[in-house]
Amino acid sequence: MFERLVKGFLDFCETDDIVDNIMRKDYFYSPFVSGLYVNLKEGYRIMSIALLVSNVGISMFHMFVFLRTTLIVAKYNFTLMTFLFQLFMIMQFTVTVLAVATLRRQDFRRTHREMLGEFFDYTGEDHTELLRVLRAEEWAEKKRLLLLPVFLCVIGANCMLLAPILDNRYGDFRFDRHESGFFTDVPIPLAYPWEIRDNERTFYFVFLTGLQLATAFFICSLIGSATLACINVISTLNLHIKYLIRNIEDIEGRAERLFASLYFGKPGSADRNFTDPRYLSCYKICLNKVFSHHQKILFWKGLIQSVFSVPIGSAYSTGTLVIALSLLSINTGTSLPGTALTSTMMCILEVCIMALISVLGQRTTDLNEDLRRSIYNIRWYSCNGPIKSDISILQEVSLRPIVLKGFGLVACSLDTFSNVMNSAYSYFNVINAF
Repeated sequence: MFERLVKGFLDFCETDDIVDNIMRKDYFYSPFVSGLYVNLKEGYRIMSIALLVSNVGISMFHMFVFLRTTLIVAKYNFTLMTFLFQLFMIMQFTVTVLAVATLRRQDFRRTHREMLGEFFDYTGEDHTELLRVLRAEEWAEKKRLLLLPVFLCVIGANCMLLAPILDNRYGDFRFDRHESGFFTDVPIPLAYPWEIRDNERTFYFVFLTGLQLATAFFICSLIGSATLACINVISTLNLHIKYLIRNIEDIEGRAERLFASLYFGKPGSADRNFTDPRYLSCYKICLNKVFSHHQKILFWKGLIQSVFSVPIGSAYSTGTLVIALSLLSINTGTSLPGTALTSTMMCILEVCIMALISVLGQRTTDLNEDLRRSIYNIRWYSCNGPIKSDISILQEVSLRPIVLKGFGLVACSLDTFSNVMNSAYSYFNVINAF
């Protein structure tokens, strides 16, 4: 038992140069900064763990303060209450994602090392041009999605800087915040659970403003890096499925090229090839590589499900509530223009993130359907009995859809996105009725 714990701890602390390089080049160090993937390399270990602990501690502290302030404000200003509760929900989402990423660190590392660091190799075959074309197509689709993390930073800056200015100058809070125990010197005024005297205001302004800025930076960096990881990993899974489909569609051409390299000559006509045992052996070798690649894809899908199941499910559930509360803040927020503006931006961002997850998940499912059709469209009827049996097994396995699920229950699909939008609007109507 003790040996297993030690082995698990050592595996957890293991570092990988390939993965570390991906964190630097593809994610611009954001997983290291946010704690999504703690840098445990010697020389950075203590600093990274200290940063992780401080981020979690400050976030948990603010979750308590925001919830306390929300309960106080509920008696006076419904718009402000819904806005503060939105921020509380977003903070609990970031802590949840961080906890899952930490617990699933090994799977996260292995996913990036095998899928992104070491692309599947069809030994003896040159697919350089095919991979170049597929990667260009992937980047054309992916680069538009990378605007979401940038938009997230804009919202964070607006929430901390612009919204308080607009609310203080043009808003009406409808209650005396000082009498209710609010400390109004900080960017987001909150009711802290201790009394702040006049001679202490300067110290607490610097200290509490620093904590709020640290929390805002942590939230933006973690959600941004998690969004980048989700885009990168699922897009790469889809790239692998496309790569597999192209190799299945070209299996006869691959078999002919292998035949030419092994037997120093071209095979006969397409119909005569399937009666040539040498060609069939080449065909079998190419088919076995397809099997290996498909098995890898199924394994990687399991790793992705292990790492992203809870974050995706939490994104759907948290996003549904945040959208409903944002609509309430917008609907009732004429007295607080800064709060209404931030709620509008948060609503748009949540819709975009859930649409992103749904579109990527739907794309994976659709590609699995394309895979099944590509298997059926090869000339399986011309093959001999053993190869027909192999193709039948591959066809049977491909009938099981590759579906990414939040909490292992909610499929990432456009249908789910539609249901989430309907649920958010229903919550808005129910709460607004009161």
